[in-house]
Amino acid sequence: MSGGIVKMGREVWEVEGDDLSPGEVILLQWNSILPKGHGTKHERATLLSSAKQLFSARYGQDNVWRETYSPRTLRAAFNDLKVLLHWMVSKSIWRFSDIGPGEILEFFSRIRSRSTMKNDHPSRATVEKWILIFRRMWEIRQKYSQSLKIDVDELTDDILALVKTREGRPWKALDDDVAISLIIGALGWIDEFGEFIAEIVQASWKEGKKELGKSKSVRKAMSKKFYSEISERDEFKRLCEKLGYVGQLHKFVSTALSVTEGACAFLLLMLVGFRVSELLALDINCLTTERAKDGSSLAYINGIAAKRGARRRTWVAGDPVPRIVQYLEVLTSFRKSITGRNNALFLGRSPGAPLFRPNVRMRRLAKTGLERRIRLFVRSGLVGGMIKAKKFHCHMARKTFAQLAVRRDKSNLEPVSAQLGHVYQAFTDKHYVGRDHHLAKMLEEADREELALALTDLLTSSELGGRAATAFKHVRQQVSRFRGRKSLKALVDRLIKENVVIAPCDWGYCVYSRAHSRCEGDAKGPNEIRRSPDVCSGCSNLSVTSKHRAWWERRARDQEVFLSRDLCTQTRLLVERRLDGANTVLAGFLTGSADIETNENEQ
Repeated sequence: MSGGIVKMGREVWEVEGDDLSPGEVILLQWNSILPKGHGTKHERATLLSSAKQLFSARYGQDNVWRETYSPRTLRAAFNDLKVLLHWMVSKSIWRFSDIGPGEILEFFSRIRSRSTMKNDHPSRATVEKWILIFRRMWEIRQKYSQSLKIDVDELTDDILALVKTREGRPWKALDDDVAISLIIGALGWIDEFGEFIAEIVQASWKEGKKELGKSKSVRKAMSKKFYSEISERDEFKRLCEKLGYVGQLHKFVSTALSVTEGACAFLLLMLVGFRVSELLALDINCLTTERAKDGSSLAYINGIAAKRGARRRTWVAGDPVPRIVQYLEVLTSFRKSITGRNNALFLGRSPGAPLFRPNVRMRRLAKTGLERRIRLFVRSGLVGGMIKAKKFHCHMARKTFAQLAVRRDKSNLEPVSAQLGHVYQAFTDKHYVGRDHHLAKMLEEADREELALALTDLLTSSELGGRAATAFKHVRQQVSRFRGRKSLKALVDRLIKENVVIAPCDWGYCVYSRAHSRCEGDAKGPNEIRRSPDVCSGCSNLSVTSKHRAWWERRARDQEVFLSRDLCTQTRLLVERRLDGANTVLAGFLTGSADIETNENEQ
């Protein structure tokens, strides 16, 4: 395994690639890490010099912890340092030693979630990552100039109290119907158009060799003729119908190639269980076959593991994986005639070149490029006839592989764990497979159905009470403008997508907001232990409908009967408090029907 900082220039440092990124050199651009137009030359030079010393002490070969770091870790750490320096410059702080407790708290208050969800809080892991960064800056304060003077551990409680965080949301496996539809669609795409796309790629390479040395006008005329001839083929016309895409010919052909590469990559992730970095590290000729004792052939893929020091390892490759790998090798078989060729299974293309060109240096496809191609196939909906995944991350394919392999036969857990590269089967079972996926799926569907029923009751009930009724009133006003069950269902679905939390019980609905929770609930919902009618009756989250009126009337009547007895002072106060709570809920009912006029023609 190689890797690490190999050259430390004045403005640029070079990080050598490891076995997962052979031949790659990552550049750390110190000349662009500070925003331009801020500070004096001396201030910028002082901060930059201190930042270089900090990074070298933390991640250099002679770091305090004697640890080695992958190129990807160094690049991520450099980006984190860039974020910190940008914040410092925005506050006119030019020395780490000038960062005080107030500045640290302000920095953490500005941390935002990477999620696209509106008003989403950062995850706890993100906040803890930045706490660790400041902790390391304090621990090695003797190794760099103008060092940090504050021990962040003394502020941890204040930071966690200041920053609202959320629990991590690990990627989940794709639903079975989506996963199977995409697998079938990918295989069908390669069977139908794979050979045609490979022919275009090979022909484009030959055409590019003919264009070498020609003038720009001649090259343009040759290119126009080349794509014009392609557009006359029957396969191209079927391709247009399948993609439903109209545009410039060369861009359309480039899109078709990207969809094909995305389909191949998706299948390898889904059917083998690769990590993205492991898939990108594969070379041509990575496929090997062995003859089993019964005479059948066993296929394997040889590559580099993303963990365990990037050691070489082998994956089992059952059908149709060998066919996919062989197709990718055929797709770029023009490399056989090139000296000093790049042996990567997945090749990147120049942004200005729709296909592979002889005059463009071949590079291993980058992670962002691979993810873009996979999403183009999975999420764009370009390929008709498949169920489009609304959300997709490459790690979801890895988890889907585990669940599809183990869910129906738990005896597959051991080989699947080995295929994924996990040390412990328990880790695979807990984080990838799940203890009882079918039960979890049934509970999830039941929870959604229960939420939909609660929302429908709140939107259509002739009466509404509780302290949350006023806040819910504007939503009920929307209902009065809708006509038909379909319109009501659309509104309910929209509210569910907005992650409204409603916890039903015998005495009402908790339209949950953690900020107003009297039962001291958490981020997931109300506290089931402290939740009770006495607590809920005075809570701003409570909402009741006509179906709950009888419950509160019975409670009020029971308390009145109980008060007619000879009670001690303490008991009487308790019962009176319960009676007041019930009467408050009953008095708070808002009348006014929100009935839906059902159009029988609307299904």
